[in-house]
Amino acid sequence: MVVTFHEAARSEISEAVVFYNHQSPGLGDALASEVRVAVAKIIANPDAGFTVRPSIRRHLLGRFPYSVLYTATAERLRSDCRCWR
Repeated sequence: MVVTFHEAARSEISEAVVFYNHQSPGLGDALASEVRVAVAKIIANPDAGFTVRPSIRRHLLGRFPYSVLYTATAERLRSDCRCWR
């Protein structure tokens, strides 16, 4: 499955990683890791996310106040919403 991120979502998560790493060394890296785990879970079960609009689903991150909003087809997973929180 191809995974793509909207540029605004990619930028927001990158900024959050830097912010959390400034708060506590390694904390931003933990956020990045949690996002990777979330994406892997979404790929494994794309229908598990909560439906927020007819074609948009939401997967909450456990440790951080963010969520991954995504659309999925059989071939592609796209995070195309700016809202991670």
